[in-house]
Amino acid sequence: MDTKTIVMLVMVGLLVLVSAVQAVELMGLKDKLSDDSLKVSGASAKATVGASSGAGNSLSQNINSLPSMVGGC
Repeated sequence: MDTKTIVMLVMVGLLVLVSAVQAVELMGLKDKLSDDSLKVSGASAKATVGASSGAGNSLSQNINSLPSMVGGC
């Protein structure tokens, strides 16, 4: 066999091995989520845009007047 062929086969084998390990880990995580043994908590954050109180009002009006599609053909 050629050296390139051996290297390619090793790389493909590593990719298959890594994907199999990830699949097993994902199935384990899915089982933990369905068994409620792993709690998922979310965080909420407020985003403020604009420098003054009047900027927020004009910003919302500008967002409403935007076209639905920008660019394209």
